[in-house]
Amino acid sequence: MPQLRSCLAIALAACASAPAPPACAQQKTGWVAASWVASWAASPSMQPAFQAAPPDLQPPASAVPEQTLREVVHLSLGGRAVRIRLSNAFGKEPLEVRNARIAVSSGGDATQGGGMPALFRRNAGIEIPAGADVLSDPVAMPVAGNRDLAISFETDGRSGTETVHVTALQTSYTAPGNQAGAASLRAARKIESWPFLTEVEVQPARPAGGAVAAFGDSITDGVHSTADSNRRWPDLLAARLRAAGIELAVANAGISGNRILHDGQGPVGPAFGLNALARMDRDVLALAGVRYLIVLLGINDIGQPGSGGVPADSAVTAAQIETGLAQIVSRAREHGIPVMGATLLPFKGTAYPGYYTAQKETIRESVNAWIRAPGNFDAVADFDRAVQDPSDPLRMRKEYASADWLHPNDAGMQALASSIPLTFFAR
Repeated sequence: MPQLRSCLAIALAACASAPAPPACAQQKTGWVAASWVASWAASPSMQPAFQAAPPDLQPPASAVPEQTLREVVHLSLGGRAVRIRLSNAFGKEPLEVRNARIAVSSGGDATQGGGMPALFRRNAGIEIPAGADVLSDPVAMPVAGNRDLAISFETDGRSGTETVHVTALQTSYTAPGNQAGAASLRAARKIESWPFLTEVEVQPARPAGGAVAAFGDSITDGVHSTADSNRRWPDLLAARLRAAGIELAVANAGISGNRILHDGQGPVGPAFGLNALARMDRDVLALAGVRYLIVLLGINDIGQPGSGGVPADSAVTAAQIETGLAQIVSRAREHGIPVMGATLLPFKGTAYPGYYTAQKETIRESVNAWIRAPGNFDAVADFDRAVQDPSDPLRMRKEYASADWLHPNDAGMQALASSIPLTFFAR
């Protein structure tokens, strides 16, 4: 979905995403490359329409006037200034946001001193049209990487919570009235999603190499990693980069249940998001300072059809998945962004009936062979081999598998992050 940014911001982002500086340096306008970097991100989807949702899919905030959302996020890279991006991408009505504030989290719903105001063209509020995104003004507030921020704002509730990242694995809060500037919230209720907030950008205090976008599904989203501990593989990759002294942010563009070629289907389909080809502009290319892309997509295209209420007639072939991945690679390269392909993890023995079959395994193996083939990607992270059981390569190693034998546990997430060749980021 196109982003409603100004022409100047679009030009700056395009210049900043170029693989080398000459194109920017030679502009007759004298504009310079954008200095903002996506230190944290969460790709939006929609709430499921039905009411009997499991707790992690329940609407985090009902459509009632004057409620405060306090959303806790973990920065991968620090900076001397910060700004936020809010989205009403799937809203059917305008969304009014007021009194936004950015603060360092003190744990739970508490903040250090209530934080600093995030304005919108120097105004305390803004009305976000249906389908649109907005950026706040820069806030001159030093923030550290590997720290939690609390982003608070008041909404009028007219848009409900149609635009939300459902599976946050991070506790945030909602509270009645305007409490955005409060050091702690009165009558706070815990939520496990991120409504409306889709990006936190920082302006690095010293030159940084930009951001790595991790484009994926529930494995990238961190499902079955420990909540409130930042054990998703993109978080662990960010930790590796920090330890190696590589100044890069890591922005998570995963959506649980996401597919390359189909929008979300089945009972919780809206939460699974638009197909990856449709959301790439908004969730990857529009991220501030994105310089590298890692893609882990395709297992849901293989496994979901005929499982969990997803129609069997949405099944696709290996060739169709490969064509979709090739489109992602081509579009990223067009923006000067090198792409690393991650192989699809073993899924034999998964707890979801119909998700695994011998025929589906054949498709996975074909796709993985294509990912590994020279030239299709600029580099490969062999997630399959990183977690497979040596005695049965079609299954995940027991010590890396969660209870559903589809998603890695914390140790498995670490194995994925550790398998990523850091030499890729020297490009």
